[in-house]
Amino acid sequence: MKFGTELQAHLTPEWRQQYIEYEGLKTLLFSMLDKKQEYQEDYSDNEGEDPDILNEQFDHSFFEGVMSEIKRINVFYKEKESDAQTRYTKLTSEFHRQLELLHYQSLGKETSDIKGKKVVAVHPARIKKLEHKIYEKFRMAFSEYYLNLILLQNYQALNYTGFRKILKKYDKVMQSKRGKKCFAAHVRGSYFEKSKEVENLIESTEKFVTNTLEKGDRNKAMQKLRVPPLSGLELQKHSTTFKSGLMTGLAASVMIIIILASLITDQIKTEEDTLVADGIPALVAFRCTFLLFFFTVLISWNTYGWRNAGVNHILIFEIDPRHHLNYLQLLTAGMMFLFLWGTTLLLYIFSPLVAPSMKPETWPLIFFMIVFGLLILPAPIFYHSTRFWLLRRLFRIFTAPIFDVQFADFFIADQLNSLSTVLLDISFVFCYYTTFWGQGEGACTAPGIWYRIFIALLPPWFRFAQSVRRYFTTSDWFPHLVNAGKYFSSIVVIVLASVAGIIHKKEDSNEVTLLGLDIFAAYVLFAC
Repeated sequence: MKFGTELQAHLTPEWRQQYIEYEGLKTLLFSMLDKKQEYQEDYSDNEGEDPDILNEQFDHSFFEGVMSEIKRINVFYKEKESDAQTRYTKLTSEFHRQLELLHYQSLGKETSDIKGKKVVAVHPARIKKLEHKIYEKFRMAFSEYYLNLILLQNYQALNYTGFRKILKKYDKVMQSKRGKKCFAAHVRGSYFEKSKEVENLIESTEKFVTNTLEKGDRNKAMQKLRVPPLSGLELQKHSTTFKSGLMTGLAASVMIIIILASLITDQIKTEEDTLVADGIPALVAFRCTFLLFFFTVLISWNTYGWRNAGVNHILIFEIDPRHHLNYLQLLTAGMMFLFLWGTTLLLYIFSPLVAPSMKPETWPLIFFMIVFGLLILPAPIFYHSTRFWLLRRLFRIFTAPIFDVQFADFFIADQLNSLSTVLLDISFVFCYYTTFWGQGEGACTAPGIWYRIFIALLPPWFRFAQSVRRYFTTSDWFPHLVNAGKYFSSIVVIVLASVAGIIHKKEDSNEVTLLGLDIFAAYVLFAC
């Protein structure tokens, strides 16, 4: 693999602009080679001239660029190294402070800590539980910190390799030894190359986690801290790329087949009836699952864009950096389900031919049950950690006023507002297949059905409750109370629309009542 490609594959996204400008230096080098060839053609009498003397006329800008890159990388590395030292000190001191505070609480009476602050006594039965929480909290904190140290070490190694490669390429292309001299004089002696502080911090972190957090169990400590090697990640990326391409091709193929099947079903008939009967309930079931899978594909594109823009979405969404899905894995999952979705739709279309004794609506029901059963499957298969991360976030959203609101919580709640149609479709599927299967879909879509109103109210309620909780947490009325007012207006609009639908259904005439005018006016006001 070429180093330029390796650099792009292994760099840390949010530091993208801080790595060596390898491609820029390589472009500059080959432009110098072109100038050198032009010089030799124009001045043939320089053929006997020493190549090093000739090169000095062209390479000033190249080595100036190299020195500028070394200086820039040294400044960034010093900054990150200093941040890492400060954070290690804060983590260790905060750990000991919290344990000391817990010790004061275990005394069984109100007292003061070393800073003079009052400490409320805690029942002895809770001490072990609180201590366990502290240890778990700092295990996660040190795990994240250790990963950042490894990324900084990787930054150090990639830049060192980049300078070695580009200066070696310079000597080869320009037939010189100045690149080797520059590497020995400036790269090997640079701060980012000779500093051992990150290695010392890695060693200190391993010792602290082993001796303090894991009570001397190094195997358990390293299991928490260990980061997969870059080579393993590269192999995983290649296999994932193949699978994503395969699933994309299969999904595209089945979509084409569905289009062709829809064009010929009107011409194909069985002895009793057309291939597809009344398909509204099945259409709803297929629609909600399609929107979910297409949404997954869009999220994969978003993830790709975030990575290229240097946005560390893993940190922002508080995802486990060792076990998470990259954009290719998200694309693979989305396309795989779209392929299965299309296959199920074909089985539904040709159900009288494939399974004459089975109702066509059974196919979307089977697929629907498989999808949502897989989401809650406790077995450690098919992205187990990601599925349960999503379930935990959904639980926090449904209990928004109770828990503190994090970025991932209100981001997913915002997406649920966009996917309100999917939520209503899911409620329809449960209603139709559990109560009115075979009796038509009208009973599950009537305006007066309470659960449809409840489902429609859920997305804006989630964001309203989150905004109110954020206000009580931060005491900032803007933007939290403003957002709460916005989503409260959405709740009012849904309630008024539902009431208007119920009134319209009960009235036998087309006369406009005074209550109807009031509801219409309020609806328009809050909708604006």
